[in-house]
Amino acid sequence: MVRHVQAHFAPISIEKHVTVARHCQLTGTSMTTYGYRDDNLCFKSQKLKALDLIRKARTVLLLDHPFFGALIFRLTPVSAPSIPTMATDGKSLFYNPAFVEELPPDQLVGVLAHEVMHPALQHHTRRGNRNPGRWNEAADYAINPLVLKAGLALPKDVLDDYRYHNLSAEQIYNRLEEEASENSSNSGSPQSSGSTGDSDLSSGSQSSLPDRKSTRLNSSHANI
Repeated sequence: MVRHVQAHFAPISIEKHVTVARHCQLTGTSMTTYGYRDDNLCFKSQKLKALDLIRKARTVLLLDHPFFGALIFRLTPVSAPSIPTMATDGKSLFYNPAFVEELPPDQLVGVLAHEVMHPALQHHTRRGNRNPGRWNEAADYAINPLVLKAGLALPKDVLDDYRYHNLSAEQIYNRLEEEASENSSNSGSPQSSGSTGDSDLSSGSQSSLPDRKSTRLNSSHANI
C-alpha cells in the first residue's frame, strides 16, 4: 500500500535556477563543463568543486525530473568530510566532497534524488526505536527502485533487491531482522543489530549483515 505523506520543507524560489538552465540550453552552453556562480547567475569554465557539482546537478534534476528537483532545493548543502557518501536530516544535505567529485554526473543527479526521498517519505520521523543502521538500509532498499524506475542512474553497488520492491521501509526492516536472526541461528553466533550510527552522520554506513556490500546513502544523522 502506498503511503502519501506531507514532507516538511521550507518554501524556496527556484525560478532563477530554471532561467539559468534554460539560457544554457538556448545558447548551447554545456552544463557538464561549466560551473554555477551565485553572484551573477553566470557560468564560467572551470574544474568544478563539490558544491558547484551539486548546484549544477540540482538544476539538471529540476529540469528533467521536476518532482525530485523541486524537493532537492529545499535541502541546504553542507560539506561533511567525515561521512562516507551523503546524508540528510530533512533540512540539510550533508556531503563528502571527495565522494561528490568522484561520481559521474548522471549518478550524482540520481544520488540527489535518492537523498531527497528520505525526508519526502519522512524516514527520519518513522524510524521510532528501530536500529538506525538497519533502518537506513531498509529505507535505501525502499527508495532505490523508485529512483531507478524514474530513469535516473545510481552507483552500481547501491542496495536494490527485487524481493523488497513495492514494500515499505517498515516491511523491509522486519524482513532484514528476520534474515539476520536466521543467519545468526545458522552460524551459532550472537545476533548483530547492525551499525548503531552513534559516532557521526554516517548511521548505517557499515552494515554487519553478511554478503551485503554497497554504497550507503544515509537518511539521517545520528541524533535523529
